[in-house]
Amino acid sequence: MFNKMLMDFFSKTKKYQSSLDSIYNKYTRSYGTINTYGSCGDYSIGCFSTGPSENRKKALDELKKIN
Repeated sequence: MFNKMLMDFFSKTKKYQSSLDSIYNKYTRSYGTINTYGSCGDYSIGCFSTGPSENRKKALDELKKIN
């Protein structure tokens, strides 16, 4: 479901499509989930925080550079 929502978002952002695809591919694991939880081996509550992870910060910074 999330993957479909993400791909729907990408399809609506034609102007930035290749940049978004590149960032998506860079931060996506082989089984289709976004790799934003750093070194956590599972998705336990301890892996979540109130702020973005380092990987997510990098992806957001890349998006800001494009704009």
